[in-house]
Amino acid sequence: MNNHIYTEYFKVVNSQLFTFGSKLNAEPLKDISSPSDENISNIALNIINEANKSTRFCFEHPSHLDLNEVYHAIKEKSFSDITNNVSQCMYDTYGYNPKIKSDTLFFIAEIEDVLLYGEKVDAIAIAVVNKNAKMLCGDKLGLEQGYNICDIAEFALIVKQDEDGGYRVFSSENTMWKNDFLELAVLKDHSYQTNAWLSFLKSFINDYMPDAYEITDIQIGEMHEKVYKYFKEKERFELIQLIHENSWEEMLEPYIKEYEEAYDLSLENSFDICSDTVKKYKKAYTPKLKLKGIEISFKNGLKDIEQVKEGEFIYYKIKVRREND
Repeated sequence: MNNHIYTEYFKVVNSQLFTFGSKLNAEPLKDISSPSDENISNIALNIINEANKSTRFCFEHPSHLDLNEVYHAIKEKSFSDITNNVSQCMYDTYGYNPKIKSDTLFFIAEIEDVLLYGEKVDAIAIAVVNKNAKMLCGDKLGLEQGYNICDIAEFALIVKQDEDGGYRVFSSENTMWKNDFLELAVLKDHSYQTNAWLSFLKSFINDYMPDAYEITDIQIGEMHEKVYKYFKEKERFELIQLIHENSWEEMLEPYIKEYEEAYDLSLENSFDICSDTVKKYKKAYTPKLKLKGIEISFKNGLKDIEQVKEGEFIYYKIKVRREND
């Protein structure tokens, strides 16, 4: 085990590596010596970077949360107990995967002060690393082949918060990893609701409104701007307020019911807005003008464009500022 690796962004308090292969071929799970501190930091950093782009989950179990073996293992106080139990759970699942290769690498680490969505947290990081020669030297591990530390096949970052609620887990979404090994469910917190509403409203504006009403591309762009401004400036989402500000009294609620049924989800009427989630939608809500063979994005808003209709034709006047103006 490695202890206390410090970087500018996090601290690796403990880490451990295992290799494993197919149970059907009697290729066991083996505890191996660790690579250099630099390689451990790079694996941890790759997991953190992926976590910052992933969906938030929590552990679950159909009978009782404590029956989830990985969740139960993470609750252990000793890192040695955590590594032994989690690695065995992983091997019991992945050891029967017909695609698993001999000497696949499994990484687990205890990390402190991880910056995740703007918040510093402590976490357990786990990952399966693909074999790819000459990146992480195999000879230092007593193995014939090396590993590409940038080629993480699966990962999870388990944040040590909300233990009773199944922790917060940021994970890759491979079915065997997420469902069979970790047993995860989507965490329906304020980030989930912010994401769900921004996705819904994008669909409402782009798909429903043009079909139901005669509106122009500029009007669609203006709705994008207004919705994004609402989420960017407000701390709390209130459906009644959103409907009133956009004069959507008669049109939004029927589409909400249709959307919820189609995607099997529930949109809450009131919740705290997650600003980090809103930032991810900036590009999606940037007004665009799509013409034949051309797409123009208006990053500074729609004040520099005017739509003109003459007979059967529509054309646009676009003001372009010179760089020295």
